[in-house]
Amino acid sequence: MTRSKKTTIIVCICIVCICTFIYGIVRGDRGTKPFAELKTENIVCVKTAFEQPDGSHYVLDDKEVGTLADYLRKVRINGERSDPAIDGGFIGMFYLDMKDGSTVMVSASWNYFTYGDDLFNADLYEGDGETIDPISDMYFELLDEHGSDEDKEFLMRWDSR
Repeated sequence: MTRSKKTTIIVCICIVCICTFIYGIVRGDRGTKPFAELKTENIVCVKTAFEQPDGSHYVLDDKEVGTLADYLRKVRINGERSDPAIDGGFIGMFYLDMKDGSTVMVSASWNYFTYGDDLFNADLYEGDGETIDPISDMYFELLDEHGSDEDKEFLMRWDSR
């Protein structure tokens, strides 16, 4: 093989590598989406962490389950956090009873997302160039509408820390 053919092949390989790298950055697919394939019909029941006045936990209706599933499908995990301390914010916590008999606990606070026993840095939802937390927002709305006075009082004390 002549020198010019080798040079041409090397240049082509470099161009392909650079284009692949740029495509990965532009596309923004760094991280994983653990709930990307979540189907609402695979969720039997979703309960919140707060209690009802009768001592039971609030159970989400079908529309609320669908909304939560939509939010969960958008969560992108960027890497596991080694420090379990969360830097401010309250955690919106939900327990998903799945059709296969398993229960998955998920919670969100700012740019942190927990499922199972693992805490991750995450993009919870990107809208208009900023990251917001619709999972915790949903939790607070449900708490405000359906939570007990004790839970609301706890939240007020937590927020004032």
